[in-house]
Amino acid sequence: MLGNNLDQIVSSLTAEAPVIEMHDGEIPEFGYSDDSSRALTWLRGVNTSTSDKFDIEGVLESLNVKTHYEEMGSDNDLSGYIEKRHNGWHIGVNKYEVPGRQRFTLAHELAHLLFHRQIIQGRFEEAIKLFRSGDNTKHIEMEANAFAAELLMPSSRFRELWQSDTSLDEISNAFAVSRYAAEFRAKKLSLPRKQV
Repeated sequence: MLGNNLDQIVSSLTAEAPVIEMHDGEIPEFGYSDDSSRALTWLRGVNTSTSDKFDIEGVLESLNVKTHYEEMGSDNDLSGYIEKRHNGWHIGVNKYEVPGRQRFTLAHELAHLLFHRQIIQGRFEEAIKLFRSGDNTKHIEMEANAFAAELLMPSSRFRELWQSDTSLDEISNAFAVSRYAAEFRAKKLSLPRKQV
């Protein structure tokens, strides 16, 4: 059952979609199954990077989402959280994780903001946190992971690099993600293993 859901999630991300504009500085809220490709198109329009490395930090800054690199322990599974405070949205990231993993966490938490705002706002009143841990079986965690992967490693460009003579290290460096993230992305896209 989860496999079918994941296939639907991935296919919805790669569909063509019209551009979305921000109104009055508000971050639009999307429905995942209907709007995920529109959200990707919109975020890529906000992105100012001309390289394969998506400028997740710059995009969050332009959306007035504050990011904090915090002590969350070097040996636990907590990568980050998203929280609404009186002065807006804040994303906390585990400062002990490698930069590629931190970027993925930022993109994952942004997905929660775009698609799961009603869920995370409804859990608590003013201070809400949606923590990520080793439990990625929940549907919204799968959606956030799939969205983050497509945002940081667009499938068409990823396939192009993967099928070239580009090494795994060069691919992970191009997208500024961890080797693990690049390998996992290739597996989800049904690409053959790359010789190391």
